[in-house]
Amino acid sequence: MEKERQQNEEIDERLLELTSLIEISKTLNSTLNLKSILDNVLRTPMGRMMINKGIILLEKGEREFSVETVKGMPRELLGKRITIIEHPDIPFLVDELQEEKYEWIDFFKRFGIKLLLPIMSKNKTLGFIGFGDKIIGGKYKEREMEFLLSISNLAATSIENGIIFEELREVNKKLDHSIQELNTLFDIGKELNSTLDSGKIVKLLGYALMGQMMVNKFALFFENDGTMELNYVKGIKELRFSTSKKNDREFLKDLCSIDKPYIVKEDSELLKDVYFRKYGFIAIIPMRIQDKTKGIICLGKRVDGKNYTDDNLEFLSTLGNQAMIALENARLFEETLEKQRLEEELAVAKQIQEQLLPKKFPDFPGFDIFAVNISSKQVGGDYFDIIRLDKNRLAIAIADVSGKSVPAALLMSNLQASLRALARAEIPISDMISRINNMIFENTSPDKFITFFYGVIDGTTRKMKYCNAGHNPPFLVRKDDSHLLLDKGGLILGIMENLSYEEEEVRLFQGDVMLLYTDGVSEAMNVDDEEFGEQRIEEILKKNRNLSSDKLISKIISAVKEHCKNVPQSDDITMIAIKVI
Repeated sequence: MEKERQQNEEIDERLLELTSLIEISKTLNSTLNLKSILDNVLRTPMGRMMINKGIILLEKGEREFSVETVKGMPRELLGKRITIIEHPDIPFLVDELQEEKYEWIDFFKRFGIKLLLPIMSKNKTLGFIGFGDKIIGGKYKEREMEFLLSISNLAATSIENGIIFEELREVNKKLDHSIQELNTLFDIGKELNSTLDSGKIVKLLGYALMGQMMVNKFALFFENDGTMELNYVKGIKELRFSTSKKNDREFLKDLCSIDKPYIVKEDSELLKDVYFRKYGFIAIIPMRIQDKTKGIICLGKRVDGKNYTDDNLEFLSTLGNQAMIALENARLFEETLEKQRLEEELAVAKQIQEQLLPKKFPDFPGFDIFAVNISSKQVGGDYFDIIRLDKNRLAIAIADVSGKSVPAALLMSNLQASLRALARAEIPISDMISRINNMIFENTSPDKFITFFYGVIDGTTRKMKYCNAGHNPPFLVRKDDSHLLLDKGGLILGIMENLSYEEEEVRLFQGDVMLLYTDGVSEAMNVDDEEFGEQRIEEILKKNRNLSSDKLISKIISAVKEHCKNVPQSDDITMIAIKVI
């Protein structure tokens, strides 16, 4: 009878354990909140087995584990990192490990942890669950360790899912923040570009700095003849510089050499950093145009007490560059207005346009790339870009902005800003084009729109993903003289909000030739009002497919000039030729 009673008790205990494991599994799988998962992993066994303390550590880097939650232990331990180089892969009693082999075990001994269970998933250690003494006393029995191991195994998947969820939430938060910052830049950029009054532009920049960064102390320096001059200061009355003082002269000249944003270090002995610390400036942002520093933004501490992050510095750099472009536009406008109002307006727009276009093309192994932009007398809105995304990927873009002169050039500037901001984001091309469309729609009048083609070439796989937003379909001519028109995509940018776009992937082979062009090529007119046309472009590509990309473009330009003869060029001519070699 006694044996039968013991067997029944054992069966009841096993059923209770199984019921507990089922309940724990339901609880763990009911949420993706990592903190809730970790708390439940400790709470249930500690309550059932009357354990006085518990701890969970999760991996935060190679061989580094961070304390994520504790029960019955000092909360100051949260966030503490422990280096665990080597450890058993099964549950083990802390007192049974040799400190000579496992130096890290001293941490757990000091805080009364008696049992450690590795959290394993796919032969990888996600972390550790630790338990202290049982309140009723006694060592952990084999059955109890088996029960705790079962909990650890059940928790592994939930914890892994919780970690992934936290990472995704953080990525989404950063993406939302980036989009918010980009929208803010569009709004500020629209304000900056709405005036050619340099004084108003400086004040707008000041309001933006105070509003976005929560600062009440800042200074703006602008370059003049190889040195910087203090232009605007807020929050510091005693900020003065004299060209008669050697250190002041050297400081102002040193500012011209700053080409990247940075945080002033407390131990830096550089003259400019000594000056910055003297006046309480901690964040320094250059304002650049055409790879030259034309201004400096100096910021004091934030009112909210937060530190400047890398994202903050990048945002401020883009904002400063936008303001510098607006100031440069204002300067050019003021200088040229006295001479010839209409002609100089066109010159300003042309300069803006030239600043937006690449000056040289990336060296991309396996591909011969050349591009050209020939402006007409009336400055138009043609735009192209070639962006090296990483070692193996190259982005190409071509666009035609509606309208002429300054408005078209400024719209090009907004397009370039949004493209450069989103090009390296890990999102599908179709989603990127949709976001750019919404930004253009929200920040331009209804009569402004853009035809746009964007593609990303993978040099390793020799594949290209692209999206065509109403632009002239580029030609892709194969070695056998067959050809494709790259027309998958959607409507032109800026005419409607929340448009959907599709993308397509094409394979590129050795000997293929691709040509991207604007309608200044295909719609070039002769004296008889006859267009040059796509058919002539196709014929030239097929006949001259073996030429290098620059010579191929020269052939097309010569053919267009021969077709038009004495008819003046009425629109910009822009082309990108890509040959697979």
